[in-house]
This record gives sequence, C-alpha cells and structure tokens, in this order.
Amino acid sequence: MNAWPLIEPLLVALVVLLSALQALRRLWPAGWTRARRGCARWLLRSDRPAWLARIGRRLSPAPIPAARAASGCGPCRGCDSGR
Repeated sequence: MNAWPLIEPLLVALVVLLSALQALRRLWPAGWTRARRGCARWLLRSDRPAWLARIGRRLSPAPIPAARAASGCGPCRGCDSGR
C-alpha cells in the first residue's frame, strides 16, 4: 500500500498551519507577543518537567533593551520609526 495518500493531507495541513501562524505574527505582533509570554509562563511553572521549562525559556520573548523601553517603543517593530 502506498503511504503518500495518507501523508499528503498532513503535510498540506502543516503548511497551512505554519502559514497562518506567520500571518498572525506579522499582522498582530502585540497579540503574538502576549501569546508567547502566556505559553512561556505556563511552561516555566515550577511543577513542569525540565524539558518543558527549556521549551518555555526558548519560547519567552527577548527582553526589551533599556533605551527602547525608556522611549516607549516595544519589540513589535510595527511602526516605521522602529526599523
């Protein structure tokens, strides 16, 4: 039996999911950052295993540099002045 008819829909669904996540990241940067922070906070709880904590540390957004935080500009790069 050929496995391709079973694998192809899964690959298409994966590509669509990744495309939707990329569009969400580009079109809604503040929401994307909030979602990442929420997921990282959930993964970094003390009752989670070490491998989940590693994923949470990798998922957590980078801290905002002090100079940018003082100016009120965030990491979303949604405005022309941040580029």
